[in-house]
Amino acid sequence: MSFGQNDSCLTIHFVKKVMIVPPKENTFSLNDFYLYKNVQYNFKFRNNIMVSGRVTDFTSDSLYLLNFFNENIAIRAKSKLDTISYSFNDLEAIEAIGDRSMGIFQTLRLCEYDRMVNYDTTHCSLRRDFVKMYDDDTAMIELVPYFTAQGYDLLYEENGYTNYFQGTGGTKPKPEPVDTIYRIRNFIGFTPSKTDEINGLGFGFGGYSNGIKVNGLNIELPFFHTIYILGSPYNHLEGIDSSGYYKSVIKNTDSYFNGINIGATHFSFGLMKGIQIHALTTVTFETRGLTVTGLRSEVYSFKGINISGINNRASEGKGLQIALINKCNDLRGIQFGLWCKNGKRSLPFVNWQFKG
Repeated sequence: MSFGQNDSCLTIHFVKKVMIVPPKENTFSLNDFYLYKNVQYNFKFRNNIMVSGRVTDFTSDSLYLLNFFNENIAIRAKSKLDTISYSFNDLEAIEAIGDRSMGIFQTLRLCEYDRMVNYDTTHCSLRRDFVKMYDDDTAMIELVPYFTAQGYDLLYEENGYTNYFQGTGGTKPKPEPVDTIYRIRNFIGFTPSKTDEINGLGFGFGGYSNGIKVNGLNIELPFFHTIYILGSPYNHLEGIDSSGYYKSVIKNTDSYFNGINIGATHFSFGLMKGIQIHALTTVTFETRGLTVTGLRSEVYSFKGINISGINNRASEGKGLQIALINKCNDLRGIQFGLWCKNGKRSLPFVNWQFKG
């Protein structure tokens, strides 16, 4: 990775307050690292604001970054590319991805670090490169450094989506034809499939549902996805592309479940209304009604009652949470459990929050 300038500039240096093993010289370490311009980071700010953005600039007390990876990503989210700013005092953590396949992030809690502001010539920014991705294509693709638990990977954008850079060469794949047919199945249908809407009974075998609307009874019997979801931590809904990602996606989501949803696990970035009963886990954007899970529930927003055997986790909610451990950052309701945490306080057994 190349550094971007030779002139002296402001640098932000994070050094862990207590280090068991000091990092080796000229090697990457999560115990001692710099904040670089033109690098994509996953930031966690106060009030559980999660922002994945590219740093454009910083001062000794403020951080400036793009709200999306680039303009094409913003267009896909039906938003606009803009520069947003946050105070370093509101920056709580950096989420460094450690395992792509499992979606596992390592949380660097910055209260455990000293933030040092200096001037030097070697730790200001990382250079962005442009490459010809395919041999039969003349377009140049921008490569953007991405902060991970192992160092700096490279990302690029294609067709409105970010991808990890694996190298150049080969033939550019032909775009798949756009399917404009809206398929409706009455009485019974299966997911995943090309069906867009099921009215009656839906059967799901993949454990991940996207681009589907089910009105009635939906039964999910996943296997491999159950193993994946149990082995991964509570980070499925945190790696968002901007602070407005949830509001943008939930208004334009194409995944809806209305009625009764039963299964071992459920995973979808969509909206669930009615009764959800899952033996192990629930991971989704929003639930409205009654949600019961055997082990853990992870939703961005809920309205109603969420009951889980071990963990209940939500960013915002209106209603009731019941589990051994409950967490909701912005709650309008009551929590019952061994330990309950919301935006106001943390208490054993019973907790509540009715105002922001």
